[in-house]
Amino acid sequence: MVSFIIGIIALIVGYIVYGKLAEKVFGIQPERKTPAKRLSDGVDFVELDWKNPS
Repeated sequence: MVSFIIGIIALIVGYIVYGKLAEKVFGIQPERKTPAKRLSDGVDFVELDWKNPS
């Protein structure tokens, strides 16, 4: 049971550390378009409208 708890804690810590590392390496670019907007073809790449679902 102790090893299970240590494993869960290690996963959580790894998630946080890796997230911060990836943010520093790749950076956040809010102006960059997502693939759904950039490659929109109406079939495979479709942007979802979360405010007004149909």
